[in-house]
Amino acid sequence: MDNRKRHSMPRKTLCLFPLVVLLFFTQARAENSGRAEIYSLNTDSFPTLQVGLDVYDETGNILAGLKAGQISILEDNQPRPLLSLAELQPGVRFVLALNLGPEFARRDEQGVSRYDKIVFALEEWAKQQDNAVQDDLRVITNAENATANLSSRQDFRDFLASLQPPLQQLTPTLDTLAQALAVAGEPLPEEGMKRVVLFVSALPASRQEMTALQALTAQAAALHIRVHVWIVGSAAYFTTSGATALKDLAIQSGGQFATFSGQETLPDVEAYLAPLRRTYRLTYASAITTPGNHTLTVSVSHQNQTYTTAPLAFNLNVQPPRAFLVSPPVQIVRQCPSGKACQSALMMPASQILKIIVEFPDGHPRALMRTILYVDGQITDQNTAAPWDTFSWDLSRYTKTEQHLLQVEAVDSLGLSSVSAAVPVTVIVVQPAGGWVRQHLGWIIGIILFSVGLALIAVLSGVRLRHLALPRRRSRAFPTQTTQLRSSSRAGRPASRSAVRHAPAFLIRVNEAGQPLTATPIPLMGEVTFGSDPVKAEIVLDDASIAPLHARIIQREGEHFYIQDEHSIAGTWVNFERIEQPRLLQQGDLIHFGRYIYRFTLRRQTIRKTPHLFR
Repeated sequence: MDNRKRHSMPRKTLCLFPLVVLLFFTQARAENSGRAEIYSLNTDSFPTLQVGLDVYDETGNILAGLKAGQISILEDNQPRPLLSLAELQPGVRFVLALNLGPEFARRDEQGVSRYDKIVFALEEWAKQQDNAVQDDLRVITNAENATANLSSRQDFRDFLASLQPPLQQLTPTLDTLAQALAVAGEPLPEEGMKRVVLFVSALPASRQEMTALQALTAQAAALHIRVHVWIVGSAAYFTTSGATALKDLAIQSGGQFATFSGQETLPDVEAYLAPLRRTYRLTYASAITTPGNHTLTVSVSHQNQTYTTAPLAFNLNVQPPRAFLVSPPVQIVRQCPSGKACQSALMMPASQILKIIVEFPDGHPRALMRTILYVDGQITDQNTAAPWDTFSWDLSRYTKTEQHLLQVEAVDSLGLSSVSAAVPVTVIVVQPAGGWVRQHLGWIIGIILFSVGLALIAVLSGVRLRHLALPRRRSRAFPTQTTQLRSSSRAGRPASRSAVRHAPAFLIRVNEAGQPLTATPIPLMGEVTFGSDPVKAEIVLDDASIAPLHARIIQREGEHFYIQDEHSIAGTWVNFERIEQPRLLQQGDLIHFGRYIYRFTLRRQTIRKTPHLFR
């Protein structure tokens, strides 16, 4: 080496020294403050979430023995309870990178080379360690075909013993370090493992390698790979710019460095790895009820210091549970057992079992707090404990044929819920023939006896009963039938009996058993409308189940009558079947307008021609 080079090296070293000092104190200041980090948030078991936690002290080692009382969790800046804290020992991914060259071949007075001393120190470390600690061991060298993934410390020792590198023929290159960083950065076999590289190397040989070393230093820091450096060479080279760059690699990545000329005692590898063989796993109860972006922050109090992590942002899809009825019945027929007349409470079935399915569209099944059955908007049954999927619908209070709307709701542990779409179910109440007469026989006999008594009193008092039975004289100015129906119905009076006698068809009001009531029949001629609004309907039916304009009946081609629903909520039913399109009425058809029941009757039976479609 000429004098110019000999004098230039100290000058370069002096130029780099302030930068090294600045980096060293910057790193030391960061290490002195300590830090906490969270990682690998697992939302698979939402609303129970798990996250990894590392807390480093001022020396860069992970704190041991943390307790649950030292940890606080903030989710979206709101405190959440810690359910469990587990301290784990997942091991370390340890990559030994041997960047060999002639400097390793130098021997001492006893003929032992630097390389032999390094291998001996590494073998002693592997021999002394407990095999229960499952480290992930890798060896990278610049010797040909000398790279290995090792499953145990014994394999590590055997591999080092088998190495016979031609040291004088090898040239140190930073490709060894680049390969080691790539291997260390591969996916870890277990969460919480830390990445450590021990780079045993001679000095970089060129300015280009110095530039490449700076890029590799930045890469190690970005990947959180702690790099420890053993610089192998003569003592005179440990203050050169190349040695300073290697030391800077160790400092910036959180590692340590050592120089080895053959006389020094090498560091204990276990001191590098033991403080990193632990991590913590936190489990806490989330309270997130809305989908989107959220944040998580963890604070740790230890020896009058507080370590707070940077907020960890994450996205979570949260949706309320959805409940569905499983194969609900379209109709339920209630009738007295054995065809005998009975009270409605004794009709069968008295109840209907309904099944539901609860799904979580966000993919996070969670505990349920309540499931509810609604019938016509009212709570009919509910579950506050398992089983959640079964309801009993009480039918005993239904005494007449009606359609009912069923809905179900599921409420989860977060208080989220949704109500299903309404499902229509018709409950048909069937009375046996003559059932109404049988049930009311006592009242009928009483009325008859009372009437007979009145008649006898009238005869005895000389009252002419025949005069009472005579019909009223007709008005010569009898209006048209349509006008009579409209005016009479709006005034609340029944249609006249003469209009009934002249109409080709009429509706007879009947009870739930199909027996005629005493109401005057409704004559059907031309077009007749039914509803609760006197402005919109000719026949006014005063009941909450009737729409303002509920239905209409239209006469076509003689004695063909069509019935049409006007989009009413309760619907128009013919023979217990809800009509969606205009329908031709037949003799004896049973018609439901809400709670009103009528029977369609033609005045005379004729052979009908095939009618045209109703338009």
